[in-house]
Amino acid sequence: MNPEDSLSKFVPAKSATLKMLDVQPKMILECAMGVEDPAVVAERYGYYGPQWEALKVFDPFVKAVEEKKVELYASGYTFRTRANILAHDLLEDIYLDAKAPETNAHTRLER
Repeated sequence: MNPEDSLSKFVPAKSATLKMLDVQPKMILECAMGVEDPAVVAERYGYYGPQWEALKVFDPFVKAVEEKKVELYASGYTFRTRANILAHDLLEDIYLDAKAPETNAHTRLER
């Protein structure tokens, strides 16, 4: 086993051995997207506490996330995703404004 591919020296549990091959590609993608806090993403995949602390500074993991960020940015995916999130937030505000009793009829029709 290549020592660079293992986090076992960082993880206190006796039976806990982590390799980059154990990290799901979808987790790397979700961390790279930046929509959620990476700690939340990691917890969803079963990494928390000392395992997450070791993984988030583990060079192969950091490089994989950075490479995926570059790929997402180059494809325009990051821009479209963030624009979609902002549009959903704005849509809710527009709806609340339109439904407010103090909003006049002309403004409601414009929206």
